[in-house]
Amino acid sequence: MKRILFSLAVLAASMVSSQVLIDDTGNTEAEIHESAALQINSNDKGLLLPRLAEEPQNAVGGLVYFDTNGKCLKAYDGTAWQVLGTECAQLYTVSISLPERVYEGEDQIFNVSISPAVEPGTSVSIEYITSEIPGIPLEYIESATEDEDYVGSTGILTFNEGETNKTISISTIDDDIVESSEHYAVIIDLNEVIGNANVTISHDEAEGVILDNDEEGSTPTGTIILNGGFESWTNGIPDDWTTIDSGINLSQETSIFSEGNSSLRVDVTTETQGNTDLRQSIDVEGGKQYLVSVDVYQLNSDVKARLYVADYENYSDSSVIGSWQTIENTYEALNDETIEIGLRFYDQTSFSGNAEILIDNFKIVEL
Repeated sequence: MKRILFSLAVLAASMVSSQVLIDDTGNTEAEIHESAALQINSNDKGLLLPRLAEEPQNAVGGLVYFDTNGKCLKAYDGTAWQVLGTECAQLYTVSISLPERVYEGEDQIFNVSISPAVEPGTSVSIEYITSEIPGIPLEYIESATEDEDYVGSTGILTFNEGETNKTISISTIDDDIVESSEHYAVIIDLNEVIGNANVTISHDEAEGVILDNDEEGSTPTGTIILNGGFESWTNGIPDDWTTIDSGINLSQETSIFSEGNSSLRVDVTTETQGNTDLRQSIDVEGGKQYLVSVDVYQLNSDVKARLYVADYENYSDSSVIGSWQTIENTYEALNDETIEIGLRFYDQTSFSGNAEILIDNFKIVEL
């Protein structure tokens, strides 16, 4: 009701005068200054300007807003945006990337990066902690146990002038138990910022995978899949992937990846799941066992990936959004044969015609 009365009062004032006075002080004799079109009197309140993360398009001279990223006021002078008063804060983005898998007993290295390089007079501190994989049901993975499979760790990384990268080293523990690959996470958070800076964390966790070395013959002979990191492309198509159904569009993603310098961005454009396959053929040897794994990054919950190794296997978890997860399976070859491996993409209930998902680090190693 107060808003309605206020609007009516302003409207009435505009009908009889070119000046508007808003008084919150209780002074019944308050007068508007002759030079003001709008005057606000208050003892305990301020004027709240629009708060925006990006500069408005098609701005008119005199437009003012508060930049939520730079934490500053900006005004448009008719040709360009100008900062009012204190300079805007430098915006930094911090992320942690997926490490290479290691065998138990080896150190696992996580990379933490900040962009752009830290400017003079500024430092950014990031705290980290090891943890079980958050948000993923244990039926999807086998969780590593702190101080049995890896040495739990916490700490602080500080980026100073000119620095862009830091590493976290986690020691894994060798045992004599034959077991599946085990998973844990390193989680980062903002600790302290010194200087005029605004820091966001784009990827706040990364998954570590510890491979078992206790089964006879477990020393890997190397991946036998081609272009599993999606680094090699020809005419917009990833090399060596021979089956690409018409219900998916593929492109190279160079900003979000779990290893190397790029990943695969898959745009699913159909609800017909039999038309969303991505595969290649490989040769396997009879009597040998293989570990198959792939990293999946859910951009949303509209679609999920399913591993294919001569048959349909495990799914990605579509509820885990914004971080890399690994789906894996073991395959035992009964004979020397050629099999197909790859992924199929499944629309979910929220699917509305197209949805994107990222894929990287597709590996098959002989155990």
